[in-house]
Formats: sequence, C-alpha cells, structure tokens
Amino acid sequence: RILVFLVLVVATALTSVGLYYFIDQKDAAKFEEQFQEDATKILSAMGASIDKTLSAADAFVAGVTSQAASTNQSWPFVVIPNFSVRAGKIRSLSNAVVVNIYPLVLAQQRKEWESYTASHNQWVEESLDVQELDPTHTGSNARDYVNWDVIYGYDEYEKEQPGLNGTDREGAEAYLPLWQMAPVVTYSETPVYNWDLLSSVNVASIEAVLKTKQVSLTEAYLIAEPDDFALQAENEYNAEWFRDYLPPGEEPLEPVSDIYYPILDDYNEKYDHTSHFNSDELVG
Repeated sequence: RILVFLVLVVATALTSVGLYYFIDQKDAAKFEEQFQEDATKILSAMGASIDKTLSAADAFVAGVTSQAASTNQSWPFVVIPNFSVRAGKIRSLSNAVVVNIYPLVLAQQRKEWESYTASHNQWVEESLDVQELDPTHTGSNARDYVNWDVIYGYDEYEKEQPGLNGTDREGAEAYLPLWQMAPVVTYSETPVYNWDLLSSVNVASIEAVLKTKQVSLTEAYLIAEPDDFALQAENEYNAEWFRDYLPPGEEPLEPVSDIYYPILDDYNEKYDHTSHFNSDELVG
C-alpha cells in the first residue's frame, strides 16, 4: 500500500510539473509572439512618423533654395522672407519644436558674413511680430535681446567683452552660424543668431552631413536612469529653453532627437531624403 501510495504521489507530482512546464512554455511563446507583434507595430509607426517628418523637410528645403535662387541671393548671404510662416508649416507637419537654418560660412567669408548679419537682421523683429499675433505661440517674445554680429561659440560668455570679437576656434575652415529660426527664441540680453553649431560638444552628426550630404539623425537625449541625479539635473537644464515652446500638456523631458538636413545650392536637384546628393554645392 505504501509503495502504491508513493507511486501515485510521484506520478501526480510529475504530471503537475509536466503540465506546469507545458503551460509555462506555451505562455512564454504566446508572450514572445505578442511582444514581437507589438514591437513591429511600434517600429512601423515610428518609421512612418520619421518618413513623414523627412518628407516635410524635403519640401521645405526645396522651397528655401528655390526662394533664394528666385530672388538672386547667393549663399550664405540669404534671408528667406516670411520665414516664420513657412517654417510653421513644417513644424506642424513634423512635430518639430524649432526649425533653424545654419548657413555654411567659409573662413574667408567670415568678415563679410558678420557685416551682412548686422545689416540684414530685420527678420527677427518681423518674426516676433508674427508670433505676437499667433494664438498658438506659447514662448517668450522678449524684445530686449541683443545682437552679436560676430560668429561665436560657448566660450564667448566667459570673455570680458562678449560679442565683440567672436569665436577664435583654432584651425576653423568653416562655420555653421545660427541664422533664421522659427519660432524666434529670445531671452533678455541674450543673442538670437550667429552661434556656431560646430562649437557644440558632439559634432559627429553634423560632420556626417558635411561629409555625405545626407540627412543625419542624432541619438535620442534627455534620457537618464532613475538614480542618475546628475544627468537628470543636466537634462532639466537642457530642456528649460524649449519648455515654453511646447504645446500645453506636453512633457519637456521626453526623449528628443535633432535632425540635420543638408541644404544644396542647386534647387533643381531632386530633394529626397532617401537619395545620395552628388552635388558639391552644400550651402547649409
């Protein structure tokens, strides 16, 4: 009787273990299948969103170069009329926070460029006028900004007379000064334009555009582990400047990526973010 009882116990236990293992494996396989299906949907949606954004950029950049050519302006000495209105369309289509133009200024063009910005900066006030009339605009419209008509980098703020001489970046052959933007980001006693993009810490994505003449997408940032308090504080600081320009209810500390799109002088070139540009006339 004891032997029979032990056999029944062992058989029951083995059956239970086997059944549990079978169900567990089945549940795991079902979970993995569902996970792969959901992941595919998410990646597909992200891909469609990025493609929509880049398609909007295609049309915008083609319009910018066409406008410059039709008004007989030569890069980098270009001002696009009604830029805030034009850029507003791509912002709404692509969910972009800010749209900027960084013209490519060669070292031998620097003095001429700085003189040009001093006499062609009326677009700032014009854009601020548009923003004041825009009921959807939520950012600053400060009018007590300053104009630094020199190309400058981060180190400019540490100089005794900031905004006087500009960057002295060693060995610089070219610059990418911030020029027209939408919305215009203004703060009290802060310059609006001429900050050199190539003075930033991580220029890998920017250099990729200069080398390949293709679109470059940066790694996502504003991401920090829950216990990385130093990085969280840095992210808070970096997000502060565009917090006021987001739609109501949107979280400023969500992951962000920058998209750098090449501007080519030949507006007849087929602008398509899926193609390789053969033209050497990269102008921004």
